[in-house]
Amino acid sequence: MAEETTQTEATTDNTEQAAPESTILSQGAATDTAAEVTDEGTDKTLLSPEDKAKEEGADTEVKPEEEPPAKDEPIVYEAFKLPEGFQLDQPMQDKVLPLFSKYKIDQAGAQEIVDAYSEIQKQQYETAQAEQKKTLDATVDAWKTEIKSDPKYKENIALAQKGAQHLAEKIPEVAALVNDPMWGNMPSIFKIAQYVGTMMETEAAALNGNVGIKPAERTLVDSISPSLKKQ
Repeated sequence: MAEETTQTEATTDNTEQAAPESTILSQGAATDTAAEVTDEGTDKTLLSPEDKAKEEGADTEVKPEEEPPAKDEPIVYEAFKLPEGFQLDQPMQDKVLPLFSKYKIDQAGAQEIVDAYSEIQKQQYETAQAEQKKTLDATVDAWKTEIKSDPKYKENIALAQKGAQHLAEKIPEVAALVNDPMWGNMPSIFKIAQYVGTMMETEAAALNGNVGIKPAERTLVDSISPSLKKQ
């Protein structure tokens, strides 16, 4: 009896020792199943079969093809503000405006570029004008020096002024010419005026006391060609 009791106790001990091992395995399996979660944190065991199938197939869903982006429409620019006397001619606009549009330059940015270009053009124009004036002034000074170098300058200038005045009265276009600061000092024009003044003096002396044509009424042809004077 004692041996049977001992065996029974041993069997009971073995059973009690084996139970925890089985329980641990059972609990581990249950824990693994319960711990199965999706990347999003959703327990898959709580999803219905339909929802689970939808979730698993979400990554493989075929997306519709995206349409290629439409080409950019060219930017239409308003008229640019320009300094007085300046203009952006059409050939220049045909070259520049497509570049403005290509690089997405807005109206304000394009105006800044045009302003910078206009300023450069203005400076170049003013520099060219100053250089031209400098050249003309030097030319006029040389002409004056040539005219004044004649020993009879004082006599010549009196005759030339008289002739120029006569020509200006008869021919309005000549008045603008002889009074121009450049052409009025040109030696060849000075000589023409001097010649007319000389002829007026000569014929005035020849006609002194004669009842013929008064000097003030004589024409340019009369002054230059005495042989053609009125009878």
